[in-house]
Formats: sequence, structure tokens, C-alpha cells
Amino acid sequence: MSASLHPRLHPRPHPRRTHRLALALTGTLAAGALVTGTAAGPPTASAAPPSTTTAAAATAAAPATSVARAGTLKRVKTRFALQTAGYGSRVVGSMVPAASDRTALESIGCTTVAGKAKRNYEADTAVPGLGDLYGVETNVWTEAVGQRVSSWSTHEIAKLVLFDRLEIHGLTSMAHAYWDGSRYRTETSTSIAKILVRNGGQVSELDIPSPNRDLEIPGLVKISLGKTVEKAGSGTARAAASALDVTVYPTETHAVLAQSLARVTGGVKSGVFRGYSTGARAQALADNVQVGRTQLSKMPCQGTRGKTMSSDVARADLRDLGGVRAVATSQMGDNRVAYAEGFERAKAAKVSLLDGRIEVDLVRAVANVRSEKSGARRVTSDSVGTKVVGLTIDGQSYDVEAGETYEIPGLVKIETGVERQLRQGLEVVGLRLTLLGGDAAIVDLAVAKLAIRKGVKTTP
Repeated sequence: MSASLHPRLHPRPHPRRTHRLALALTGTLAAGALVTGTAAGPPTASAAPPSTTTAAAATAAAPATSVARAGTLKRVKTRFALQTAGYGSRVVGSMVPAASDRTALESIGCTTVAGKAKRNYEADTAVPGLGDLYGVETNVWTEAVGQRVSSWSTHEIAKLVLFDRLEIHGLTSMAHAYWDGSRYRTETSTSIAKILVRNGGQVSELDIPSPNRDLEIPGLVKISLGKTVEKAGSGTARAAASALDVTVYPTETHAVLAQSLARVTGGVKSGVFRGYSTGARAQALADNVQVGRTQLSKMPCQGTRGKTMSSDVARADLRDLGGVRAVATSQMGDNRVAYAEGFERAKAAKVSLLDGRIEVDLVRAVANVRSEKSGARRVTSDSVGTKVVGLTIDGQSYDVEAGETYEIPGLVKIETGVERQLRQGLEVVGLRLTLLGGDAAIVDLAVAKLAIRKGVKTTP
């Protein structure tokens, strides 16, 4: 090992039609250019949701229980695992960072307590590859009224501006999943107020897309109604709604806008799971720019019934910091009467940072957690399986061991197998790189986090 590297031990069923608009790349609209095109692809598998609304019913998206009321809810312990989340936009595409940060993201994850409420608001934000969002607001809350136990999520976007001329106003979505005292139920709604095109001093209003008809400007953008999902059955209710799907052709970007999600689950026998795994996350310290958790996999509240669920991507972009050529995550949660156990695993391979100055062949993080009910409840955890292979800095290879810290003055501090003990679980970072000097940033490669909370006593 080089003398400059100092180790320190540091333990839909109808065909979809498309409205196409002739819009030159310079942004001028041809008069009377709205035409109806052919199907944009095979019909989707699910029917268009009857709850989807348009401008005429824009106010219908607001739930009967207002967000203002959510701020005064009384906290009550329930027999259910409750989840709810929402965000303004989620962008993916070959010319934008993988898993770009969700705007105005807010969530309540895996709680048995009704009466919790959260809000996130962004006045304006530029979304790479998409455009500018204004008045982005997410409200999520859990609620118990009589025998009804609910998870709520609402989202509003005042305006989206694309290409400085195309404006989409008044996007809303709502998702509500609940137990009404005898069965699980759901409801969803979405709305779009209007779509405008500005050409100099002229303003034209376009038709809002319908469930079987998209709006398209060839070569620039396709706008489709978002999707809604309502599933209620034995043991659970899940609702999800997004207002719009937007594809921007020049940047090869796809965006989901105004997303709301809610879930209520019973039958959680021994433990309520809460965790995730991700291949990479990064934050540039100088300008506080964050890269979203790449290939993020979240553990369901009730676990995975003992099955290992896996996902992977071929490449992850860390913006100016570099990239990862392969990212994979997997998770398992088994919920039994006497115990609950599970794991979160994350892997990042072929990592290259700072124009190749720092390279890593493989990083793996593992968080194993078990909760037992015999006698006093006991939670144990470990990071067995965590490792780092093939670290190269400026062409020099180094052998590193988990649980140690190394530093090259002025360039990078390296922490391997970073563990953070949670009250009922464990978080593990396979490799943390703190870049020093002008490139100051923190890059976490392979992150696994899992906790198992006390389970629900009874099941309806």
C-alpha cells in the first residue's frame, strides 16, 4: 500500500389515437395544424380509469377530507400498516441522470399510526430534460375516523412550461386507500385544467388528452393522460394516480407528473418492514446538488412473503462526478407468526469517478435483520456479505478491508463498510467516497437499509 494512503480503523382496452400538432423546431405553430393520427402503440392492458377527470371537473380531485384538516388529526395506533407518498415529477431517459430526483417528494412509510401528516412545496424548479415546474405541492397523511382507517395522498402542479411556449396548467392527482370497518376500498382522481401554446402575443388553447387519445407535437413532445391503479382485496388496498405522462423527444426523456400513492395493509404478523436498497447516491457539497438514489428498491411494509425480489440497470449516471456501468438491488422479507426476517442487498460494479482517476470493480452492501417474538421482542442485525473489490486510484491498485477508513490528502477519503445502527435494524454503505478539494462531494456506492418494527397485533 502506498505510503500516502493512511488507513485508520473505523468500525388501457381501446386503441389509443394521437393528436399531432405541426410545430417547427423554431417554435412556430402552423395555422390549423391539429390532426388526428393513428394508434401510438398497442392498447394498454387495463381499462381507462373511470375516475380520471378533465378541466370540467378540475375541482373533483380534491378529497372530501381536506389537507387543512390533516394538520389537526389526532394520532391513533391502528391495526394496519399505512403507506403514502407523492411527488411532482419523476424523469428517466438516456440523456438525463438516471433516477433523477423526484420534485417535491414527500412520504409516510410503513407506519401503524394514523394522524401523521407531511407537506412538501417547491415554488419553482427546473427539471433536466423536461422543463420548468411552478407551484409543486405534495400532501400526505394517515387518518382514523370511526372505524375507517385511511392513507391519503394529493398532489398539485400549478404549471409546467416546455420549450418556453407550451404550458400545462392545473395538474392534480389524489389517491386514497382505506379500511371502512368491513372491507378494503380505494378511490383516485386526476385533472388537468388547460394546455396553452404561446406564439409571440398570440395564445392558443389545445384539447386536453383523453384516455384513448394522446396529444403530440411531432419531433418535440407527446402528452398522455397518466395512469391510475386501484386494487382492493383480502388483506390490502392500494391506490395510485398520476396526472400526465410526458415524452420529450429531443432529450429522449420520459416524465411522470403529479403522482400520488396510498396503501393500507393488514395481516402483518410479526414485523412491519421498512427499508430500501440502492446502487448509488451522491451529493456535491459545493452547490448542494444531489443525485437521486439510483435503482432504488423499497421494501413493502409486509415484506415479500419470503421471495427474493431483484432489479438492475445497465448504467447509472452520477452527473459530473462519473458513472456506474452496472447496478443491481435485491430484497427479501419473510413475516411469520413467531418471527420476521429479511435482507436488503445492493451492488455497484465498474465504477469510474473524476474522469477515471478513481475506479472500483465491485461494491456490495448487505443488511440482514431478524426480529423474534419469543419472550421479550429481540432484533438482531449484521452486514455479512458486504465487500469492496478492486479499488484503483490514479492507476495504483489498493486492497481495502470492510470497516476501515483511508485517505489520500487533498483528493479523497475512503470509508468501507460504513454501518449505522438503527433502533430496529441496520444501514450499510458499501463504499463512501468523500471527494476533497474543488470536486467536494460525497458518493455512496451500494446502500442497504432495513428495519423491522413491531407487528400489528390483530388482522381484520
